[in-house]
Amino acid sequence: MALQLFIIFALSLLLGIASAIDVFRGMEIGYSGHNGPGKWGKLNPTFSPCSTGKRQSPINIQRNLTVHNKLLKPLTRNYESANATLVNRGYSVGVRFEESPGDLLINGKNYTLQQFHWHLPAEHHIEGQRFAAELHMVHRAADNSAVVVSMLYHESKADPLFSMVMSISKEQITTLDSPLNSHCKKNARPCQPLNGREVDMYDELK
Repeated sequence: MALQLFIIFALSLLLGIASAIDVFRGMEIGYSGHNGPGKWGKLNPTFSPCSTGKRQSPINIQRNLTVHNKLLKPLTRNYESANATLVNRGYSVGVRFEESPGDLLINGKNYTLQQFHWHLPAEHHIEGQRFAAELHMVHRAADNSAVVVSMLYHESKADPLFSMVMSISKEQITTLDSPLNSHCKKNARPCQPLNGREVDMYDELK
């Protein structure tokens, strides 16, 4: 069940990360070395929450610290075929959509899927376990608020891109990893402290 877990984060949780995805272009960032995650907060004033923010991601999800929120409603995903471009930013490989591929409906509010990208290995942990890869699907609403849907993958035989069985092959990992800059080969930020935050859980498969 953990392998099929959808983790939903609002922009407040990803402050300084989700917003940075679109403005890293042209900057020499890394996941190791002199411009690694510990230095991101100093690369640009906009990124200062990376150093000072208390609502940062990724996190280690511990079941005994999660709360089953019965008020959470199912996600309504309305995706469709759309033209897209495969993008290598050096620090991640992803897909940028040239037209709207559809929306994610959360509590009556629409968030349009804009892009998705991979992290190798996964950024978020579950009970201290790190998975082979993590897909981030970045959505934005008309008011520019953002929601990121995260999918965790374990290494196994290859599956279609959006298979509900979240597995990724060694060959696929190599394909996603090979174009990255040398200091971004493991493009996963270390887990950040919860700082008293509550992690609400919804079992989509119940």
